[in-house]
Parts: sequence; structure tokens; C-alpha cells
Amino acid sequence: DGLMKYRIDYSDYRRECDVLFAGHLLVRFFDPRSRIEIFYKEVEINPALDDKLFEIKLPRDAKQLNDAR
Repeated sequence: DGLMKYRIDYSDYRRECDVLFAGHLLVRFFDPRSRIEIFYKEVEINPALDDKLFEIKLPRDAKQLNDAR
């Protein structure tokens, strides 16, 4: 409809591991009128993650469905 739904303001920039990071986000919603404010205190940029964190473990009794369309 062309109306602005929300606005996000970023501030408190600081350098973390050679990345400029916004330590504060303020999100304002216009309808309904509300806001979310986020403050980051401790940040870890691009940590090494074990591939097992992304494995999906299916229950033994689960049925696999084919992606037929």
C-alpha cells in the first residue's frame, strides 16, 4: 500500500574482528505503534562452527515423504 510499516535505526558502531558492527538497534513499528530496542554487549563474529550443528536428526519412526508435485 506504499505506507511505511517500520523504521530501523542503527547506532553505537564499533569495530569487532575487522567488521564495523552496530551495537544498538531501534526498531519502530507504526501500526500498531510499538518498538523493539536491542543492545549487543558481547559479540563473536563468524565463529568456527561444527558441521554437526546443522544436521537434522529424524526420529526413528519418522516417514520420509517424496517431494512430488
